[in-house]
Amino acid sequence: PDPQYYETEVPISDTRQFLKTDYSASVRTRHTQETTGRIQTMVRGYEGRIDNASSSEKSGSITFAIPADKLESFRNEVRQLVGDRFIIEQTYTKNLLPQKQAIEENRDTTQARLTELTTQRDQLTATHTQTVASLEAKIAASNRKISNLQAQWNKYPDQRPIIEPQISQAQKERSSLSTQLTNENNHYNYQFDGLKTQIESVEKSLQGIDKQDGQLLDTVATVRGTISLSSINIWQYMESYLPDYWLLYVSIIVAAVVYILYQRRTKWEV
Repeated sequence: PDPQYYETEVPISDTRQFLKTDYSASVRTRHTQETTGRIQTMVRGYEGRIDNASSSEKSGSITFAIPADKLESFRNEVRQLVGDRFIIEQTYTKNLLPQKQAIEENRDTTQARLTELTTQRDQLTATHTQTVASLEAKIAASNRKISNLQAQWNKYPDQRPIIEPQISQAQKERSSLSTQLTNENNHYNYQFDGLKTQIESVEKSLQGIDKQDGQLLDTVATVRGTISLSSINIWQYMESYLPDYWLLYVSIIVAAVVYILYQRRTKWEV
């Protein structure tokens, strides 16, 4: 199973952090297209990547990826660009320690299996080498015995009735030993090829596990972000700098001024 789906309980003794971070922001600006372009330039300046971008007079959107260690500097620069009043940010962080532990456990199990198979292969080869050496030594001894008997058969014609059965027996023994050697080689090759296939499969699994581990670390080292932009008019822009209920206050002041002017006009008319 893919370790990213593992949600195991993590013991408190393991305090490691593999933080996956997602960033999003909503920006209001009077110059949507210009701001969108400048933010894209900033992303590239921080060694980031633009995955998707769009802009118009009314709105804009940027989807990007940036190195995790450059996020804070990037955020500060964006805030300086648009102003704290005109940006709302959200950051979501998740510790991928359960996935990391699952990968590590999977690697340990797979590595143990590889070690077991390698040991079996080495033991098989060592046993095979000893068996072959023993059989070849016996075959060599049989060959010498047959040669000696054949020499005696030629040298002592009167002993041929006795020597001939011995030669026949020695040849049978040699044939049996040769068959054993052939069977041993065939059996060894079959077992060796089976172990070789298993070892290659486990090694491939280890490569896949290492790839998963690398992908997890890449995920941790990369922040995926989205910034959406919307335009505001001059009154909305001014409203951001004025206190709450400023329109009510202005209305009261205007009413008071109008009342005062009305009173003065009345006095002048009198």
